[in-house]
Amino acid sequence: MLTSTKLGKEIGLTKQTVCRLAKDGRIPYIQLPSGHRRFDLEAVKAALANDVMASTFIPPLSDCSVDERLWILRDIWYAERKKISATPRPKFDRANLDEYADACEKQTAALTKLDDEYEEAIDRIKAEARSKFIDTSGSDEGAK
Repeated sequence: MLTSTKLGKEIGLTKQTVCRLAKDGRIPYIQLPSGHRRFDLEAVKAALANDVMASTFIPPLSDCSVDERLWILRDIWYAERKKISATPRPKFDRANLDEYADACEKQTAALTKLDDEYEEAIDRIKAEARSKFIDTSGSDEGAK
């Protein structure tokens, strides 16, 4: 059984995101009499594997604020970026310069793709928030 901090390190999320996922019922946990949570790594991995995309972790706007959704998204983006950046590359020397350059290009392409997906997800969250607050009744009373 792991603490939220240790679980976060194992699965690449922050302690705060782990706590949010547990609170939202997205991952299983055991609550101790002291109020602290403990997590089974395999059970959590199984629960997370059932989600098609990491963005499914982001609760709907009715359940939390736009800021909370953006923070959850940022945590997911940051964890994924760390995983990509930690990908081992061949040792840099003249003998394997092409291999090293290819590995760097692949890593850069993966980071660029992740950043683009992150920006698109931010735009979707903001658009959803704007649409919730726009009056769609068609009345012109506010314009007078």
